[in-house]
Amino acid sequence: MTTKNPEPALNDVKNLIIKECRDLRQSIKAQRSVRLNNPLPDVCSTIPSKGECDELVQCYLRTFEPIYRVIHVPSFWTEYDEFWTQAQSTLTPFLTKLLLILAIGTVFRSGDGSLTKEEHHRLAQNWIYAAQWWLAGPSEKSTRNLDGLQVACLLLISRKACGFGASPWLSAGSLMKMGISMGLHRDWANYPALSPLQGEIRRRLWATVLELELQESLDLALPCLVPTFWDTKAPSSIDDHTLAANLTTVSNAEGDGRVTNASIQVLLHDSVRLRMQILEVIHDCKEQSYQRALDLGSKMRAVCRRTAAAFSSMSDGTSPGAESSGFQAKFIDIQLHRYILALYTPFMVQARKDPQYYFARKACLESAAIIAAYADALDLPSDAPDDICRLFIIGKGSFKGPLSLDVISPLGLELVTQLEEESFTCFDGDPLDKLAGASRDHLIHTLEHILNQLCQKIAMGTPSTKRAGLAAAVLGQIRAMKAEQDIKETVYETMAQTFKDCFSALQMSAQRNEVTEALDGTSTIDFGVPDPSLPGFDMDLTDSIFGIDLQSLFPFTGLDNSMGSMLS
Repeated sequence: MTTKNPEPALNDVKNLIIKECRDLRQSIKAQRSVRLNNPLPDVCSTIPSKGECDELVQCYLRTFEPIYRVIHVPSFWTEYDEFWTQAQSTLTPFLTKLLLILAIGTVFRSGDGSLTKEEHHRLAQNWIYAAQWWLAGPSEKSTRNLDGLQVACLLLISRKACGFGASPWLSAGSLMKMGISMGLHRDWANYPALSPLQGEIRRRLWATVLELELQESLDLALPCLVPTFWDTKAPSSIDDHTLAANLTTVSNAEGDGRVTNASIQVLLHDSVRLRMQILEVIHDCKEQSYQRALDLGSKMRAVCRRTAAAFSSMSDGTSPGAESSGFQAKFIDIQLHRYILALYTPFMVQARKDPQYYFARKACLESAAIIAAYADALDLPSDAPDDICRLFIIGKGSFKGPLSLDVISPLGLELVTQLEEESFTCFDGDPLDKLAGASRDHLIHTLEHILNQLCQKIAMGTPSTKRAGLAAAVLGQIRAMKAEQDIKETVYETMAQTFKDCFSALQMSAQRNEVTEALDGTSTIDFGVPDPSLPGFDMDLTDSIFGIDLQSLFPFTGLDNSMGSMLS
């Protein structure tokens, strides 16, 4: 007589008990969890028509997605089509990503459609806050996955692109920690169970996390939080449509020179290690080595040239499937040149007294002029700007492009330095002197154009006057130096007039645009800008560019001390 093995039955009982305990534990935790009000309880009611959503999605896909590669586009379109047949009323991972993609798309829309720019801006704000709530609210634990990481990437991009700026609670540093906790810093070859599709998505996301962290480190003058060790390889230059769930091997198209959906991200990723070294030098508490800066700067300038050549070959029309566009070429060119600016600006300041730093001054001016040149296409109040100009108008941080303090300050410093040098030199009509004067006049015209565009932005309702104030002050000083007038008095008068114009423009904008409030009806926008006709106001330059105090760059900071409240 054989005895039945009791083990299978015992295992079944154990598994049943474990399952019941797990279900009970989850039920108790769900009952005890804090329930917060969803900022968008009926999120689907805020989404525009499918035709308008199609346009907004395409706006995102043609601008930022080729650079950052957050989503697998074919998979996204599959879920997108399903969404319109089975609309959901609660936030899901896909719906959250869709909201952020739509928010980014509002920056680049042409202006056609049933909704106005103001309505799209308010919707984008609601969508961004809803995504923040989903990512860091009661569902925080359930977002610790690739979906959550994709939402976090899109959230950081959308906040800067839509003009909401960086958040101390939603930083690229937190994103970096999230990526490391998921093992993205280790190449997917270390995880044999992953499919090539999963592996390539992980590589792309790690490259995106790195890029966003480096960008924030430069924007905020903070140390870079990239770990000392990571072995994740660069994303493969492969088209999205060739990546499938059942794919067994990845054939990298980079070697044959073919442009793919991932080519731009791969191109940008090639300089990650170099840019990390530049950030280490910039944030080093010790005295910076000029020779080290020259070495890194030379390599970075070579990267800029190679990148420009690569984009030129991408746009020649001979590569099928190429997704490169003027937007990506301009955006990346600006981002790369900002590293040269940050590396050389401290030495540009020293070059005013020590000629051994002249090359740093020259290279710094070159990068600032290259970035500033992108403002030439900006012609507000024109209603038909291209994609990159739309980003300059709305974006925050480095997304301001040529309209940022990082560009205005080196240009102004160079002009002031040239005029100071000229005052100690006797000119006799030498052709080289005339050429230098023509070059300086061009820089002055560029700075005047930037100031004009900043004032136009203010007239459109952007309550930010610091950059306009600095540009006006620098131009006032330049005019005073050229005419041999009193600098302090001229700067004061120039800024007084500029802020009066800004104040009038903001008042008119507030009268035109009334904000509809859900509970209190309508109210006029309050920009919090004091009337500049009041006595006593001044230029407060307590801000910095790349960690350098602006007060050390310009000599017009000895005015009265009350204009600072106007500069925000």
